[in-house]
Amino acid sequence: MILLEVRNISKSFPGVRALDKMSIAIKSSEVHALVGANGAGKSTLVNIIAGILKPDEGESFLRGKRVHIQNPAHARRLGISLVPQIPSLCENMTVMENIFLGEEKRFVHRGFLNWQQLFNECRRLLEILDIHVDPKAKVRDLSASENQLVEIARALSFESSIFILDEPTAMLTSVEKEKLFNIIKKLKAQGRGIIYISHRLEEVFEIADSYTVLRDGKVVSTGEVNSITKDELVRMITGEEVSLAGVKREAKDKDIENAEKILELKNVTADGLHDISFFVRKGEMLGITGLVGSGKSELAKVVFGLSRIRSGEVLFNGKPLTLKTPKQALKVGMGFVPADRLKRSLFLHRSVVENVSIASLQDIAKFGWLPLRGEKAKCTSMIKQLSIVTHSPSSPVMFLSGGNQQKVSVARWLMRSPKLLIFEEPTQGVDVKAKQNIWDIMENLREKGISILITSSDVDELLMVCDRILVMFDGRIVAEFKGNEVSKESIVGATMGRRIK
Repeated sequence: MILLEVRNISKSFPGVRALDKMSIAIKSSEVHALVGANGAGKSTLVNIIAGILKPDEGESFLRGKRVHIQNPAHARRLGISLVPQIPSLCENMTVMENIFLGEEKRFVHRGFLNWQQLFNECRRLLEILDIHVDPKAKVRDLSASENQLVEIARALSFESSIFILDEPTAMLTSVEKEKLFNIIKKLKAQGRGIIYISHRLEEVFEIADSYTVLRDGKVVSTGEVNSITKDELVRMITGEEVSLAGVKREAKDKDIENAEKILELKNVTADGLHDISFFVRKGEMLGITGLVGSGKSELAKVVFGLSRIRSGEVLFNGKPLTLKTPKQALKVGMGFVPADRLKRSLFLHRSVVENVSIASLQDIAKFGWLPLRGEKAKCTSMIKQLSIVTHSPSSPVMFLSGGNQQKVSVARWLMRSPKLLIFEEPTQGVDVKAKQNIWDIMENLREKGISILITSSDVDELLMVCDRILVMFDGRIVAEFKGNEVSKESIVGATMGRRIK
């Protein structure tokens, strides 16, 4: 049975035709993958279905009846729930307040909100989903992946018939992804329909039944997932041949092992970290992975001076380094590209030039004045070097695709000629072609002798680009893999605390 159908939907923004007579049908007990490059129209479509945007033309049908979705609240009443790519939670409210926001009347008794009932219902929902988060915790204190899990729990609390999952695993580890997939399978068994958006094509083949490919706002292809190959899907998405092999290169272990240590931590203890010791060599790509709460995010913050160490020693170029603030990290030549580029990296309403130059203003300024022509010239050179696609260097960065926004974050630090770059989830939320571009940039940096520290939950990506991989569990480094020792199974096992002999 067809639960939801949209026919000939079109939507335009100033200068852009985002959707062009696009149609899609979602059946009950089906996971329908919606795929396409950044800017293909996926987000516009799901925002129309979820009531966030209104189409310029076209029709929507729910169980065969024509409907006009007025707003998100109306969509929820119709049984449509959206899990957005970027969590839209209220940071100063608790987990349970966020999950049942707008649904408080369910817990009102004799004119008063029954907080204990709300807490119990939230805890029950989190337990069913196997999400280990305190219902009374403030959302601002949660990690990015915990935010994503709470967003998923909020959508499931509505007991909708249609769920839209926009890049739901972008911030999740492989173990958390499996939990989510089990939830999706249960929803399918209950007759629900799921629209699944992902740039991780292996997930499409793992969880989806059918697919629709969008390119430039139009449907390129639709059909059953088991009728196509991954390479065919990539060609449909990009319109050209793109290698999925990434930048996997011949082993250079000997070169790396003989290189000097650029960064070294000795017995470092900090919030969420216990007795951490590791090093990064010049020109090395070192990957760090682990489950939520393992300490990988905390470690990245410590290295860049965003969190203070309580004990232990940090060496940079063989010399002791006091890391009290990011200012010390910047002085010695570090750069940091955080996972949440929209909240923690980019100034969305400012231009590409301003976002690229922000960390280098002291170097560009002359006698206390900022020469705008000089600033633009240097930034334009960096934009060309990284092939950042933008209408103009003066365009607000909010109008760039996810991949190009990530390149802007990288360009900011390249302006400072860094010695060490720290990446959190470097290809999160970008399409397959943009991933290839980012991997190529990393490889070029590495060949120039710049060291790269990557924290990521994407084990496949780390296997593809890293010289060594460290695994964290419960705030400690529990395993190290390099060369022929590396396998996905052993890494995933270590993330769950399995001992590596």
